[in-house]
Amino acid sequence: MTVVRRKNPPKLTERFLKRFCEVLYENGGNISKTCKECGVSRRAIQYILDSPPDDTRRQFFEPLFNEARALGTEALIDEAIRRAKEGVEEPVFYQGTVSGTITRYSDSLLKFLIGGQDKRYSSMRHEVTGFDGGPLELIKKIDLVDFTDEELSLIVSAGLKLRKDDNTDEPESPE
Repeated sequence: MTVVRRKNPPKLTERFLKRFCEVLYENGGNISKTCKECGVSRRAIQYILDSPPDDTRRQFFEPLFNEARALGTEALIDEAIRRAKEGVEEPVFYQGTVSGTITRYSDSLLKFLIGGQDKRYSSMRHEVTGFDGGPLELIKKIDLVDFTDEELSLIVSAGLKLRKDDNTDEPESPE
């Protein structure tokens, strides 16, 4: 990857830093994209934010930076809510030409946003435990070489029967 360096990077004046925060807001809080658009390295911005708290540039820049990131993030959330509720119009093609539009809603965005508001819906992970909350017992791997041809034939036929039973909608009658 080739890194392109500007011969004259911008001076990090208060005017520049204020403009940087405006662009940061417009970019939804995306620092990398904002640095690229403004022609400044991410390292230079981080240097100001990591400077001592009594540094005048940091005192000027940090509140603007934090507000721009927060507002940019809020704008992204607002757009996600709009897409989830109102949908997005997408063209429908027929034989290579646009024949109409369809509204697509984003259920996954809505689930994510609800999870942020209500912790009951926030976890995508679930704890799985064994019997009485104990650890899961793992099944030992089976080496098919140890089976006779007759035993392998029985295993295959049992698997086929299970597959056939899974494909039927009718419940099996008890015997």
